[in-house]
Amino acid sequence: MSTRRRSLRSRRPRGHRSRLPLLEHLEARLVLNSGPQLNLVVFHSPVRMPAGETPGAGGVLPQDGGFTSPVGYEPADLQMAYGINNIKFGSTVGDGTGQTIAIVDAYDDPAFVNSTDSGFANSDLAQFDLQLGIPDPPSFMKVNQEGQTSPLPRTDPAGAGTSNWEIEEALDVEYAHGIAPGANIVLVEANSDSNSDLFAAVKTAANLPGVAVV
Repeated sequence: MSTRRRSLRSRRPRGHRSRLPLLEHLEARLVLNSGPQLNLVVFHSPVRMPAGETPGAGGVLPQDGGFTSPVGYEPADLQMAYGINNIKFGSTVGDGTGQTIAIVDAYDDPAFVNSTDSGFANSDLAQFDLQLGIPDPPSFMKVNQEGQTSPLPRTDPAGAGTSNWEIEEALDVEYAHGIAPGANIVLVEANSDSNSDLFAAVKTAANLPGVAVV
């Protein structure tokens, strides 16, 4: 008796389509440039500073360890490290000109005032720019989590120190501005650091006119 070979096929219901996983490619990543043209020394902890190194006068971290001036990375260091200083769109330099950055933090930092305020020249942002030779942003404005310029939230109840929200706001505002000096900045201050308040502030930030990035 003869036998007939049959191709082995899985039995699928009519109309069934195989669902195979789809692989999505990661976007291109820019790696920190450690070439000879860039001398980034780890200054975050003074004890890690190599012998013989002298901190630059334009540092941004708090004075510590007996150094005569703050030490740290300047915006120009980070621009060069990640190639941001080479970004162009045709003949347009990618410095944020014409764009608006929204930053979300909790509580109010009274050291930052609107660029239209008479006291702006004495604000932390203006002094940061003066120290590092960066032009002031075209516009800087603070709003509450509803998007209004007043009333602003209370200050951080944790008080002054190294771990309060004012430190975070200063870092966010100054280095966003340092990386994109031509961009407008809106600081959206949540009423508190609760998730509900922060998410409300994020929603407000995303819907502000002209905002390109939160």
